[in-house]
Amino acid sequence: LTFSYNLENKWLCAHQMTINSKNKNICFDDLLCAADVMGIPKKKCKNIIEKVSNVVANFEKYAEEVKLKEQTYQEIKTVLERNMVLELSNNSGAKKSS
Repeated sequence: LTFSYNLENKWLCAHQMTINSKNKNICFDDLLCAADVMGIPKKKCKNIIEKVSNVVANFEKYAEEVKLKEQTYQEIKTVLERNMVLELSNNSGAKKSS
């Protein structure tokens, strides 16, 4: 597997996933709503989110282990930071996907 994301590339940029009809400012509630639409129990969804968050939080460690080039590391780090899921809020405006 390889990381293939580039905001400048019209093909890669056009294939970004949406969550709850959004491709930015995605919050925790949006993920829970999408999971509900797919029939994934809330507890299981929260567990998956926690596991993925832990992996992303350790990206620097993994990059060092595989001796990722600095430029590649910075590009991926920028994308990860740009796509962090917003914290759960009471007024997030999340709705179920149709």
